[in-house]
Amino acid sequence: MNKRHVIIMICAFLCLMLISLSCSASWLQKYKYRGPCQIPQSLEIGNIFGTWKAVYADYINPHVDFVPGTERIDGTEQLVINENGTYIQSFISDDFVYVSHENKWELVTNVSEGPKLIMYGFRYFPHGLKLADGPLELSPQTVDLIRYQEMRNKTGIKTEKLIVSYPEDGFVFLYPRNCFGDLTLLPMVADQGDPDALAVHNPPFEKIDEE
Repeated sequence: MNKRHVIIMICAFLCLMLISLSCSASWLQKYKYRGPCQIPQSLEIGNIFGTWKAVYADYINPHVDFVPGTERIDGTEQLVINENGTYIQSFISDDFVYVSHENKWELVTNVSEGPKLIMYGFRYFPHGLKLADGPLELSPQTVDLIRYQEMRNKTGIKTEKLIVSYPEDGFVFLYPRNCFGDLTLLPMVADQGDPDALAVHNPPFEKIDEE
């Protein structure tokens, strides 16, 4: 075997390794949120500041039959959450661009279902562009809803606002949760689907590391 053949074999091996790593990363991302996420034991408001991203790649909500009008969606949704209590939301795809004005947000921690962000003027994209303006009835992720219902049955806590009429209420909740060691913002859902399926619904917001 001459030197040229050795070089060709090494290049082919490296290419296969790169393809394998790429596929593994894609697989890990796909299955990363197949389990439930936990309420943070402590949450500093400073952890919320920054840029968050949710990626939709030929995405269609798995419970499409429960929400007529749902369509496949591609694109990247981004939130820039500022220390001054404002945020900017954007959604960018090949054929659609949306960038919001500055809207207000606030962190609420004295609620039974765990800390949540109130995002005023938020647009909801998980069911596609046709339903981005509603109407939809949004609720917490299945795990959070079950957790709240169990707590209410045990303690008799008073009913809190969980369901959001979108867009009439003028805001949407996002839920800071620990997902496999990383702080993540979970969106609300427009259907609960199978109550035994505790996986995260809809692409979550992951924080972008900023240099």
